[in-house]
Amino acid sequence: AAFEVMQWPIGNQGLLYDRNWMVTNQNGVCITQKQEPRLCLIQPLIDLEQNVMIIKAEGMNPVSVSLEEYGETLTEICQSKVCSHRVQTYDCGEQLADWFTKFLGRQCHLIRQSSGFKR
Repeated sequence: AAFEVMQWPIGNQGLLYDRNWMVTNQNGVCITQKQEPRLCLIQPLIDLEQNVMIIKAEGMNPVSVSLEEYGETLTEICQSKVCSHRVQTYDCGEQLADWFTKFLGRQCHLIRQSSGFKR
């Protein structure tokens, strides 16, 4: 789901925080909305003042993730593929994995692309 803003900061790769996160299955493969239509029911909200992304969905308690590149939730650095390009990513932690797993009804992880990635 999208949210509307009047203005937004720009980073090295375009709109700041745009397309930085992916939900993956237990094998680290990205789950698409085509494969999992319930992804469209998830409502992310980026709070620049609090430096967090708050994730909401009906029937679920909100959960938040730090916008810091390597926050407290960093658990594992891994390689992923985005549009056939290898990218450096890291797992955002068990709390977020549990939230997505419960909501989607299958084992999931939230991973974030490293900001140092260049195509």
